[in-house]
Amino acid sequence: MDLSSAIHDAERPKLSIIDKIDEDECSITDLGDALLGLILSYLPTKDAVKTSVLAKIWQHQWMSISNLEFREEAQDDRALFVNFVERVLLLRESSAITKFFLECGVRYDSSRISSWVSTAVKHKVQELDLCFREIREPLVLPRCVFTCKSLLQLKIGQLNEIYDLKVPSSVCFSSLKILTLRRVRFPDDYSAKTLLSGCPVLEELNLIGCCWDNVKAVCISGSRLKNLTIKEMCIKNGICYHHNVDTEFVICGVKLEYFCYSGSLNHNYGFSHSSSAVNVSIETELRDWILHHRAFKLLMGLSYTKSLHVCLCVLVQVLSVSREMFSRLPVFSH
Repeated sequence: MDLSSAIHDAERPKLSIIDKIDEDECSITDLGDALLGLILSYLPTKDAVKTSVLAKIWQHQWMSISNLEFREEAQDDRALFVNFVERVLLLRESSAITKFFLECGVRYDSSRISSWVSTAVKHKVQELDLCFREIREPLVLPRCVFTCKSLLQLKIGQLNEIYDLKVPSSVCFSSLKILTLRRVRFPDDYSAKTLLSGCPVLEELNLIGCCWDNVKAVCISGSRLKNLTIKEMCIKNGICYHHNVDTEFVICGVKLEYFCYSGSLNHNYGFSHSSSAVNVSIETELRDWILHHRAFKLLMGLSYTKSLHVCLCVLVQVLSVSREMFSRLPVFSH
């Protein structure tokens, strides 16, 4: 480097750290409010709100986020959590909510939690994921949930115990494609029928650890239903999540691409007027001859299955019940 070049470099003003930060802020700002709001939506809601202290231009940016996630941890202060949720819902702009996730203890705040859910519905929520615990008083979801036209995905349930789901007399999920029920108990047959029949465009149904004590029969149907998962929960923390009430499950008029069952066949399952399923996974243990017959009944409806995953010992036990079963066992074409 010659002398003139060295002198020129020395005279060139150097950027301070503050100048560099200013430049960075300007570059981020240039992304635009819409893109910044999208980026913040991928952050946990707590972190998105914290960005309001970064600079003046960030003070109100979080109010337009489309994904809201409220997760109450065991170590969280209850009052602070409740105040935070209500502050976010109060100050948030009127734009639509894409996803609303709520995991918290209910305790004696059922009416307050119900109002939070109503707020999400009023903002045309598309994905609603509700996970409750510590329910010390009845928690009834607002009726507007069951007639929400914007809802595409719905998950309801509890973490460790059974949640008693109250279903209104009228249910119409005109856009719902995915329904997941976790450890849910219906009060009667009519409630279960009303909910499942109120989902005309449903493509995926997941019944995880549900309790069917009060239900004698369940009909699962729908021309658009592609994926069906049924998991019977066993015993956890001393709580029994299933009872041998012999509920009759009829899977009727569907063309499934995927069917998964796991459990102890505490209920009767069978296909009726269906094209079976393309991919099937069955995980169970057969303790007595009654369960052998239930397993056989289930297998009889799967003759058009292309891929079947089932424990070999289950097939052996089914065939060992009688020669009649062996002669009637379906022949899988693939």
